[in-house]
Amino acid sequence: MGETGREIPAPKRYANIMTLAKLRLVETGRLLDEPLSAFSLESVGNHFRKVIEAVAYAAMIAGEMEFGQIPRQIQNHWNAADILKFLDRKNLLRLPKRTLIEDDPSGEGHKYTVFDGTTELLPWLLEVYGQVHFFAHEANPYAQWQYYAGLTEDFLVEQQSIAVDLRRHFVDWLWQHVIQLEDKWYVVSLGAYDQSSAIVFGIPLPKQVDQKG
Repeated sequence: MGETGREIPAPKRYANIMTLAKLRLVETGRLLDEPLSAFSLESVGNHFRKVIEAVAYAAMIAGEMEFGQIPRQIQNHWNAADILKFLDRKNLLRLPKRTLIEDDPSGEGHKYTVFDGTTELLPWLLEVYGQVHFFAHEANPYAQWQYYAGLTEDFLVEQQSIAVDLRRHFVDWLWQHVIQLEDKWYVVSLGAYDQSSAIVFGIPLPKQVDQKG
């Protein structure tokens, strides 16, 4: 039998969930390059929803790496909004921070430019999750039918543009990021634009850090 989730080391679990997020972002790129279709946009929305769920699970794992455990009542939840709000309420939320990693000119390791933005990140994630969660269900003919009745070419072009911008935001944010813990950092790279696995490795607190808001 395979390992259960709790038997896999936390950094490996983080890499696994980020690999799934990466594959979804690669697939959304392929879908958005295809001829415009209402159903392909619906697929993109579903992938975005699951990327946010992956971020929520990753935040749980990051909290576990920081604090040793995550309350059991949240471990089997699937709703990203519930998970993120719970972690935030309990002061357990550790979201990824977009990072630029460069060779240190002094020759001593690397220089890290960390783009924080986590204050705005949680409400943004919750807003986007609420929007794309619509794609998980068929339209209710008593409440939402006007959405499908209005699938004009102009509407679809507008939605495609929104999806392209949203995907760019996810890629810029997640492709290379750090988890900043109290006494250790974890550097995360989604790697090449293919089906390879994400990489997570721990480092001591770095000396060369430029914090950006």
